[in-house]
Amino acid sequence: CPYCDFNSRPVESVGETGDFVTALCAEIDRLPDDFQPETIYVGGGTPTLLAEGEIARLLARLAGRFGDLAGREVTVEANPGTVTPGKLARLREGGVSRLSIGLQSFRDDLLATLGRGHSAGQAREAFELARGAGFDNVNLDVIFSVPGQRPAEFAADLARVAALAPDHLSVYSLIYERDTKFGRRLRDGAITPVSDDDDAAMYEQACEFLPAAGHGRYEVSAFAWPGRECRHNLCYWEYEPYHACGPGAWSFDGRARRLRHKDPGRYARETLAGDDGVAEMERLTPDQMVSEMLLLGLRMTRGVDLVAFERRTGHGFTQRFGPKVDELTRAGLVETVGGRLRLTRRAWPLGDAVTVELMAGAER
Repeated sequence: CPYCDFNSRPVESVGETGDFVTALCAEIDRLPDDFQPETIYVGGGTPTLLAEGEIARLLARLAGRFGDLAGREVTVEANPGTVTPGKLARLREGGVSRLSIGLQSFRDDLLATLGRGHSAGQAREAFELARGAGFDNVNLDVIFSVPGQRPAEFAADLARVAALAPDHLSVYSLIYERDTKFGRRLRDGAITPVSDDDDAAMYEQACEFLPAAGHGRYEVSAFAWPGRECRHNLCYWEYEPYHACGPGAWSFDGRARRLRHKDPGRYARETLAGDDGVAEMERLTPDQMVSEMLLLGLRMTRGVDLVAFERRTGHGFTQRFGPKVDELTRAGLVETVGGRLRLTRRAWPLGDAVTVELMAGAER
């Protein structure tokens, strides 16, 4: 897609996907013996491009490595157009409990602008197939602020999406990442982005409409039925450690991040040869950990756990941020509730700016 900056490649350029799955299974086998994940996430990307047998083999290896997957949140990402009844059946049989579908919009003109390979009709069919296959926990991804889109059009699109009654919605503003086709077109003046006012209006529509329809907002871009919040993503936002396998995957042990080789062919060759596949490692400084934990924690409506913050970073929160927190509290932008610092409703559209202001006012 022209807006995507993921480690994304055409499937035909990967070579034999069977080799890729074999390498992925080998890396899963080499995870620490005492590692027992509470959640498993297969994506981002389009794992449903794999053949049914390859999907089944991957899930069987996960079950063989970690035991019965029942009771864990196991998510697989899917794009409309790659979803079939057979693949969905394999996912359910393999222990997948949650499906995340890249719907993006129910308007064919916007899907074309976004370079999506599916129609609105295929998106609806994919959701209906998922329900028919027994998935009772389905996320739909939605993008707004697409070039040419107006707030009234987004409101109508959002209503059509919500009418399907998905369990979870991820609602994102289109971002022009620098090294994407959209990013280059923006720099060249070949594309006109939605105005800041219209972007803010569309976000406010989501924040008002979806909770009124029963989807509570629990993170900047995430809305869910009660009890259907994405446990896996909460791990990221709470700054917890995680293991990751696959080309271009980042792992985090609480102190450092490790990146796997991005090229799928190289990843497969080196993994099958016994290499750990790590292309680079980043050790985080104490200041990086402080800023990242604040940035991620303030994305959640429940905010940053201050006790966990002090335990993980070694910094006393009040000593370092007290005066600035007091200032932002008086301005009505943050509040401290139940041992957590969180943004007020008024500050939701200003989250990044408030975080920057908080960091800038820290006592060293």
